[in-house]
Amino acid sequence: MTGATLELCQSAFNWAQPVSALAGVIIGGSISFLTTRLFDKRRLKELNQGRAYALFFKLVRLSNDLEQAQEHLKTCFGKLDQLDEQEPSWPRLLDFFGFSDAEIVFSAEELALVASMKDQQLTMDLMELEAGHRIVTSTLEQITNLRQKIADSGLAKQINGNVVTFEATQEQMAAIGPTLLNLDSFAKSLIKSVPELTTLSRSTSPRLSAKIKDHYKFKDFVHLSYPEDAAKMTNPSST
Repeated sequence: MTGATLELCQSAFNWAQPVSALAGVIIGGSISFLTTRLFDKRRLKELNQGRAYALFFKLVRLSNDLEQAQEHLKTCFGKLDQLDEQEPSWPRLLDFFGFSDAEIVFSAEELALVASMKDQQLTMDLMELEAGHRIVTSTLEQITNLRQKIADSGLAKQINGNVVTFEATQEQMAAIGPTLLNLDSFAKSLIKSVPELTTLSRSTSPRLSAKIKDHYKFKDFVHLSYPEDAAKMTNPSST
């Protein structure tokens, strides 16, 4: 009796070729992925470095505005912490020029960059300076407009030094009264807020510079200093 015979034939399919091709695809894809990732990381670092410089230069402009405002107030009033709050301030406030033409705004990306450095206080201080600078700019603009309104009224008759005097009837003074009150309120607001903001900007600038330099491992970075700071370094005994 002849039994059935099962013949096993060796497959003619060559596994080595597709496995080799697959390995090539994986290796090639990995190299491409790593290269792209490295390029993206480098590009992101360069982008963040640019944002860091932009942020710092905005802070320099903002600080310069506040310094100018404080010097202007000192020219008008002398020592700001020795003023009589009961006396009107606005008649002694001279017209001011020199603030930045455009509003200074720290972008969300720039603030996020500082926040990523894990310094919440520095982030909050920058936001406070931005808001304070905007308020000071708006206040100076309002003062200019109100002073022009008084000039147009024809009630300002004489200027003794920096002090404006008026000649007006009771009705005229009542009409111009709200303008005078607003002017004095704005002037006293500047006298109080500008020194505080200037002090904050002086402490924030070196902190931001050091933080960026440390975070990005810069050998050198922009540093904002003030004449009195240099004097203290030259003569430490004066502190």
